[in-house]
Amino acid sequence: MSNTPNSTELLPCPFCGQQDAFVEQLDSDASVVICQGRVGEHAACLSRGPVGLREHEVEDQPGRNAAVREWNNRAQHATAKVVLPERRLICSYEDAGFNDCIDEVAQLNGIKL
Repeated sequence: MSNTPNSTELLPCPFCGQQDAFVEQLDSDASVVICQGRVGEHAACLSRGPVGLREHEVEDQPGRNAAVREWNNRAQHATAKVVLPERRLICSYEDAGFNDCIDEVAQLNGIKL
């Protein structure tokens, strides 16, 4: 399985992470991917992808390829650099909490202070 635009296999659901999705034909020109992954004892994910529209007159299932392609299209992680404010001189307990928060954000983002 790959995340290439030509892939016809479904990637796992971006919300529940399960591989339990199918492509449903909506009408004569469109299809959609629906996840039916179980997320609890009495609950299912039921996330829906973007609606894929017919691209060619000879498609076996109209819109299937477009629906799969859009389902597999994932947002890229942000590449913007995190800019942190300066640490404060500790004059009160709020300043210590502020500095602790800055330290934790820096650690989570791999920033050395």
